[in-house]
Amino acid sequence: MASVFTYDPDPPKVSSPWLSPSSSISRLVADSGAEDPIELGSPRPAMLADCGITKLEAEPQDGPTEYKLHILLRPRRSFSALSTVQHVSGSYQSKLHSHRSQAPLILKKERSSSVPVPTSQSRQNRLQNLTTQLLWRLQQSSPYHSSSTANLVLPVLPEESSKVGGPAGPGRLLPGLEESRGALYEIGVSDDGTFVGLTADEMEESLTNLRAMAASLGCKVEVLRTVIVGDCEWVEKINSKKKKKPHKLRTEQLWVAEALVLPDLGLRKQNTIVTLGVTGINPNHAPSGDRTPLSQDTESQTEQLRVSLTGSTTSGKSSLIGTLSTSTLDNGRGKSRLSLLKHRHEIASGVTSSVAPELIGYRNLSMRDGDTTMGTEVVNYASGNVSSWNDIHSAAEDGRLVFVTDSAGHPRYRRTIIRNLVSWAPHWTICCVAADDDEDDGGRIGATASAEEIFGSAGAGVNLSKAHLELCLDLGLSLVVVITKLDLASKTGLRQTLAKVLSTLKAAGRPPVMLSTTSKEHQDFQSQSLADSEEDEIRRMLASVGGEKADMLVPIVLTSAVSGTGIGKLHALLRHLPIPPPVRPKVSPISADITSGLPGAPPVSLFHIDEIFEKSNTQMHSIQGVNGPSAGQLLILSGHMRYGVFSVGEELLVGPMALDT
Repeated sequence: MASVFTYDPDPPKVSSPWLSPSSSISRLVADSGAEDPIELGSPRPAMLADCGITKLEAEPQDGPTEYKLHILLRPRRSFSALSTVQHVSGSYQSKLHSHRSQAPLILKKERSSSVPVPTSQSRQNRLQNLTTQLLWRLQQSSPYHSSSTANLVLPVLPEESSKVGGPAGPGRLLPGLEESRGALYEIGVSDDGTFVGLTADEMEESLTNLRAMAASLGCKVEVLRTVIVGDCEWVEKINSKKKKKPHKLRTEQLWVAEALVLPDLGLRKQNTIVTLGVTGINPNHAPSGDRTPLSQDTESQTEQLRVSLTGSTTSGKSSLIGTLSTSTLDNGRGKSRLSLLKHRHEIASGVTSSVAPELIGYRNLSMRDGDTTMGTEVVNYASGNVSSWNDIHSAAEDGRLVFVTDSAGHPRYRRTIIRNLVSWAPHWTICCVAADDDEDDGGRIGATASAEEIFGSAGAGVNLSKAHLELCLDLGLSLVVVITKLDLASKTGLRQTLAKVLSTLKAAGRPPVMLSTTSKEHQDFQSQSLADSEEDEIRRMLASVGGEKADMLVPIVLTSAVSGTGIGKLHALLRHLPIPPPVRPKVSPISADITSGLPGAPPVSLFHIDEIFEKSNTQMHSIQGVNGPSAGQLLILSGHMRYGVFSVGEELLVGPMALDT
């Protein structure tokens, strides 16, 4: 179950092992006289002697730093000499390396031919494993410890990208990586920190694969440093009949590189061009680098429904949301609501005083052909591998997401009640009315408190449940009435409660629709799949009035968070409630110089701010010792986008502001 415990306020920092903590060097750029192998503004190469170190510290098992001998999808060539190391522990090529060996050339030929050629399947499997490892390293530097269950868009083999469909550029950012500070890759370095090095073509191929891996996760790669650590020799076979000698001795430098993988937060910018091809270490090996426009379809197409809950205090609102979001039955004392409460005093008193959001997802179950729909599955914290909102977003892809907000019900929190009903423009409002609202339970555990118990003698004759219902009707909200605590009500008490609700709806001119409830519903409560009969009933109800008048209907559902009665019916209702069309911009009294348009013209975009949060600026994407830490506070605005589109880097006007009179 997701909670504050899935958040780490101080995740591991992305710190370069090349620099000491006291170092103030921003980038390693040394004029060694060597040929500049990196293009597009990357750092110039340096000699290892200029760095003042002979090896790095051993690779940490946890954290966002990864050491890789190489990121090749094939075995390395057989070298006749390496100036760096003779044997690297853990390398499957270690048996092929010897220090300045004088073996005959024919022996080298036999050794090279003995290396098995990997199949396309084995290479693809290695690429998949490397991508999964990169995802884990990126999650290590994220404050949100969520394990997204989304199907990874795994990269295809780079040389086959023109034949097989694969990511043409950085794809859609994987949910959960938005807050990642990145992952640092040391390429050409063994796990114990020894510099092994790669030739120019091997380093280029490794960077190409790393960028393909990063692109599949919606990330980008920045090469921070390249260092020459040695040289090597190998025997190359020459396929030419004119040459007398079929072999040639080649000599080249060995390189290590440090690359930073970061989430690409600029993917939403339109007309962005990204490069999948990687410029290589050696210009002679540099690929052409296909440039493909970024796909405009980077936004989620999943339906999003906003629902607010209101009702009298102790009417069971929080317990109902807790049961819907966790599939956990309540014990009559508020067990299911514990994950929803924000404050200690709410847990102690059992009275909600704030607005608490929760997320529920619904995904379509399809046959193997992918076209035939079998039914609907509920995605909540009871689903497998779901621990946060990120996982629900991913699992409910192309289905529906329902954002539900709980609110206070006590009259002393009346401003919070109004805010929950109107601030974020909910599509539908659920008014909870306790089934035992008109009964005198005499202090029974879990019973609904009467107005006299709340206000004393001043509450005589006051009906809080009716007041909440009339408030929703006066505001003209699309309404659903949920009768809660069905397990506590007698037949007489339930009849009185329903009569009160129906008479109030009739007086407001809103037609009610009673949904059927059976006593056997709770037997299938643990199932995450919705019953076909429940979904069919909701579809028939909505079809009977047509789409335009559906918001005038007031469905009534009988539920119990203790027995599970009606919970499946309520899930089916949330899955199929119609979403009204977007709000059209209205004429604005804001002056023309503020709207950058004609007087009275509506703003191009409008965002209603609901809450303001502060966040330390040190959690922004930075690498200690490379980009340098930054200080200060960042503001995060929470609210509702009424209409329009915001882009990264856009300047916005924040109100309140002077209006034309």
